[in-house]
Amino acid sequence: MKTYIRNTKQELEALGFEYVPDEAEFGKDAYRHPYEPETVLKLWHQASQQACITIVRRAYEIAGLAHQGPKLPTAIKDRARIQKAQEKLANLRSEMDYQRRVNNVLQAENNERRRQELYDISQNLMGSGRPRCF
Repeated sequence: MKTYIRNTKQELEALGFEYVPDEAEFGKDAYRHPYEPETVLKLWHQASQQACITIVRRAYEIAGLAHQGPKLPTAIKDRARIQKAQEKLANLRSEMDYQRRVNNVLQAENNERRRQELYDISQNLMGSGRPRCF
């Protein structure tokens, strides 16, 4: 389940909506608010983010908070800009994770090389392997 769908469910429950298993269908959850018991909001499990925002806006209207809640971008360019910014952020995060993994590997290699140098130095100081007698 996508994060925005989970957040939508939590927001519906926070606004006082109750899950109605009798009205739920396969792949859809149904929620009802005590202010309007005849109105049922159905949330599809594979809903888009815009659909979730629309459902939350309707939920705010039902709960009596019509002027609050998230707003959909009105222009297609705005939606595209937001989506592009989200993709850039995801790419930056994956690049940072990749760089972190590379740095960890390089650090492990340097530690192993340093350990091997210390081992070689200690072997050279000890001689040909026979114990020294003083």
